[in-house]
Amino acid sequence: MRNLESRVYAELSRQLVNNLFGETPSDSGIIELEGNIIEYTSDGVTLTLKITEADGTITEITIPIGTFTF
Repeated sequence: MRNLESRVYAELSRQLVNNLFGETPSDSGIIELEGNIIEYTSDGVTLTLKITEADGTITEITIPIGTFTF
């Protein structure tokens, strides 16, 4: 079960990165995962993730995009 969960999160992460930074980036979107809703928005400077859990609890994370360097 843990292996499956890990693979689901890895796929979610891959899709999110492709949507935000791929060849045709998107400024916003919504992903539903196991009853949770993940909304993402980008203004070119920051990435904001708003996670709404099935029970209505909301968590918001803001990440500066400029820190994503390799």
